[in-house]
Amino acid sequence: MANKGEVNQKVNPIKVPLETDQGILQSEERKWGLPLKEVYKHGLFFYKDKEGKAMHLSYEDRLKLVAYTQQAAHGPLDSNSAPPLGVLDVIGRDRRGAWQALGQMSQIQAMAGFIHTLDRLCPLFKPYLEAIQKDLENKKQQGLKKAEEEKAHMELQNRIILEKQKQENSNITEEQQVQRIKDALNVQTYQQFFEYAQQQFPGNCDQQAILIRQLQDQHYQQYIQQLAVDQRLANSNLKYKVESDEENDNEKEEIDCNLNDSKPALMDNKSMQTSDKIDLNDYNEESRDEEAEESDGDDLIPSVEEVRMWTRDDIVQFKESARASGGKLTVGHGETITVRVPTHYRARCICYEFATDSYDIARYYTSQVDTQKKNEHIENIKDKTVLATTKKINVKLKPSELKRLLTLAEPEKWTLAGAIGFLLISSSVTMAVPFSLGMVLDIIYSGTNDLIAARERLDQLCLVLCGVFLVGGLCNFGRVYLMSISGQRMTQTLRKQVFSSIMRQEPAWFAKTSTGELVNRLSADTQLVGRNLSSNVSDGLRSLFMVGAGTGMMFYMSPSLALIGLCVVPPVSMLAIIYGRFVRGITRQLQDALAETSELAEEKISNIKTVKSFSKEQKECQSYAQRIETLLNLAYKESLAVGSFYGLTGLSGNTIIILVLYYGGGMVATEQLTVGNLTSFLLYAAYVGISIGGLSSFYTDLNKGMGAATRLWDIMDREPKIPVIGGIRPKERPKGEIVLDNINFSYLGAPLIKGLDLHLHPGKSVALVGRSGCGKSTVASLILRLYDPDVGRILLDGVDIRQLDPVWLRSHIGYVSQEPVLFTGSIKDNILYGAHDDYVPLENEKEPAWLAAAKAAQLQELAAGSSDGWSREVGAGGSQLSGGQKQRVAIARAIVKNPKILILDEATSALDTYSEYLVDKALKEISRDRTLLTIAHRLSTIQSADEVAVIGDGRIIEKGPYTELMAKPDGYFRELMTHQTFAGSKTKNNQDVQKS
Repeated sequence: MANKGEVNQKVNPIKVPLETDQGILQSEERKWGLPLKEVYKHGLFFYKDKEGKAMHLSYEDRLKLVAYTQQAAHGPLDSNSAPPLGVLDVIGRDRRGAWQALGQMSQIQAMAGFIHTLDRLCPLFKPYLEAIQKDLENKKQQGLKKAEEEKAHMELQNRIILEKQKQENSNITEEQQVQRIKDALNVQTYQQFFEYAQQQFPGNCDQQAILIRQLQDQHYQQYIQQLAVDQRLANSNLKYKVESDEENDNEKEEIDCNLNDSKPALMDNKSMQTSDKIDLNDYNEESRDEEAEESDGDDLIPSVEEVRMWTRDDIVQFKESARASGGKLTVGHGETITVRVPTHYRARCICYEFATDSYDIARYYTSQVDTQKKNEHIENIKDKTVLATTKKINVKLKPSELKRLLTLAEPEKWTLAGAIGFLLISSSVTMAVPFSLGMVLDIIYSGTNDLIAARERLDQLCLVLCGVFLVGGLCNFGRVYLMSISGQRMTQTLRKQVFSSIMRQEPAWFAKTSTGELVNRLSADTQLVGRNLSSNVSDGLRSLFMVGAGTGMMFYMSPSLALIGLCVVPPVSMLAIIYGRFVRGITRQLQDALAETSELAEEKISNIKTVKSFSKEQKECQSYAQRIETLLNLAYKESLAVGSFYGLTGLSGNTIIILVLYYGGGMVATEQLTVGNLTSFLLYAAYVGISIGGLSSFYTDLNKGMGAATRLWDIMDREPKIPVIGGIRPKERPKGEIVLDNINFSYLGAPLIKGLDLHLHPGKSVALVGRSGCGKSTVASLILRLYDPDVGRILLDGVDIRQLDPVWLRSHIGYVSQEPVLFTGSIKDNILYGAHDDYVPLENEKEPAWLAAAKAAQLQELAAGSSDGWSREVGAGGSQLSGGQKQRVAIARAIVKNPKILILDEATSALDTYSEYLVDKALKEISRDRTLLTIAHRLSTIQSADEVAVIGDGRIIEKGPYTELMAKPDGYFRELMTHQTFAGSKTKNNQDVQKS
């Protein structure tokens, strides 16, 4: 093989006849029977993934082929510039020389050169193309035949449906038909509307009936409108383009669905079905969500321009996102990493190259991506950006956002109206001061000789002013008080709404969202929005009133002098708008940085034992200091902007005063103004200047509040994928039969459960075993419907749990997690946390249910060892209890509601041998006539189960009684137990006995 350093001088690519591109396309299509671009695509696939890899081509031949592909993709190489980091066309030295040797060859010529070279080097390529052509022809014939059959079948079905509808509609009048529609809709929606009316008017039957009728009428009108839309769509010709698998062929078929004669009847049963719960707030919200979900998601893929600006951290984050979504990570020639990410429903891929030290070639091809993985990728990106999208700063204040912000103040409208009334009175009193002062000065400098009369006028004026000022002070107190209490109430209401929105989200969302950021939004952002709607609005209205009143008084006293004084207002207003937009952006950056800082502090403080055990105190202090430094840098930018703005506004105000003094003094000298009028005018000008500054502050704070409000709306507007309530609530207690039917589940894009089938019989116990990370705990979460499977269904007594009310479902399942979590409070409080919300101990009970559950979990000694008994505090997260004690409390909490189904996720793993014996004995008693699913590693727990299910590779690979599985000499379960027994023998004499 030739030396790689000499390749640049030796490369002599195959010369293509110098024809026009159009001539080459025609000649190549005659030769191969397919368009050149199709032949080129199949040639790439053949070379990279089929027989081409087995031809053992020389280094020079491979350079030629790669050079042709690069020329075809990007055109001639510019030898004077190297590709910048992050661009797709990064290459190596040898391949750069081969590419450069092609000169100004066109894209069509490069494709033809690649095909000719491949055909010369690989004799199997031509038969490969012939096989593809034959397959394409067969598929085309099959597709045409199938389309004709489907079209004929559709026309037959349409005729049958039309005839049936005509026959039905001919027997009833229009009024009867309308009434039938209303009756059918009312039957379907009555239960939901009735529950909603009970919530709105508890105990008031008349108001409930009125509200139900209003909702039913509104739903009927919307149904008729939607039906009209469907009819218009049905009367148009819809063409659907079906693109076949690009890895095999690129054939396109068009299917014409002529629906001119198909008119949907009003009593279409399918259209009457309401599978989803109706949104009582906005019926059209659900359709908009569906349209958003059906979008291709191409806007989630970054552009090349964005890639050029990426930092190393951005690249790492993008790679992790692609890895989690099933995107392909391909290592090139040892020098770059190519990230291929699904882009849209046609299963194409987009490539991004990130160079390390030197350059390598970018390999481009269209790969087939599984549609499900593509959807998971888009959903993953969407969920990750639920909070991250707020970092895309929208500095323009939208009227719709402002309107929504003001709707938060609607419950306090009367309190705010009273505060605004007090504001108008107090502001009027304030604006009366300059005019009164001018009158006093005119009296003093009037030059009259009647001092007694002047004194009387002065005394009367001062007495009136004292009364006016007293009224103004009282109104000012009322304004501040009412604004303050309304602001506090709005803040608390907003916090309740945000917390409620957080609580109804599914667990998968919390896996992608940091706790620190949520806490920051719940505390700091809500406080900022509440203050913006109360005190800031009050100050803004006060400033607006004073600007209007002051300007009016200035024009009343001297229009010419007013025009001179207000000449600086327009530029200051424009500056305020620009400044406000900048402050809104910097405020959102500050809030995001503060959330990250809070998240870091919360994480490290809550895990302080781990930090200290590794002696990382100094490192964590440095990390926190770096976050604080980022906050400080943003604060510097904000301070610079604030100082510049207020400096310029102060200078503008002083300029107004200088202009008024200069021109006003001349008017006093010419007796066009009195001294009192000039003094009043100066004070009004000063008030107007101060109030304009107040309006600027109001606009700035309004933008800050909008920045915080939009962050909260991101949470409040998100609809959970798993509803909190809603669905079937059977009156009978469930039998406890659970069937997992062909379950497939992926977590963050990574497949975890693959075709799992499991049957849990009522009153029987099943031990689910397997290696760590194989998905055992995930099965428990799926049964609890903390997650929904991607494929398959879970049945409880033959009913899909997705049709059941989640609250009802979980009320009949007792669950003990692998790492039990206790809340701050007493032992009794934590046990009662698992009881039903309406639980009240009965007087005739021998002992309360919580006490029976505590004794069953062997907690008597724990309560007896403390003077507080069952009121003993467990500490934050159960920090005052040992691991075994926490698990026993968690077991009691799970069984206090007497569930029909018990799920124990290694519930006895932290117990000593004696406590485990007692708890197992108690569990055997309470698990009678109940379905029990135990996830365990301990041999004793597995042996006590009626049946053992072994999970591996995402599915159940063995199932049966313990003795039967252990009898299999080459069984997977036997191998697991052998390793466990061998490992357990080493630690048999070193049991971790928990202390009380």
